[in-house]
Amino acid sequence: MKETSKRLIDSLCLAFVTSYCLVSFVESIEWTDVLLAIGTGVFTYGAFMFFMAADIERQWRRKHNDAGTHDYYGNKIEEEDGKE
Repeated sequence: MKETSKRLIDSLCLAFVTSYCLVSFVESIEWTDVLLAIGTGVFTYGAFMFFMAADIERQWRRKHNDAGTHDYYGNKIEEEDGKE
């Protein structure tokens, strides 16, 4: 599993734990408002982390593509022996 995937999973787990703790501490406000606010926050955070992971992946692909070791899609280019 790539590092960006691990970061995304860790950030989503952290967001859900934070949301659970926030809900457990808030009892005087109506639950629909609390859940709507938490859902919006979790979705925004998840989308932000998804785009950050995609940007890191894009930078990695571009760096290795420019170095000539990988193609544009991140696949490793195998060296040919030159034998026919």
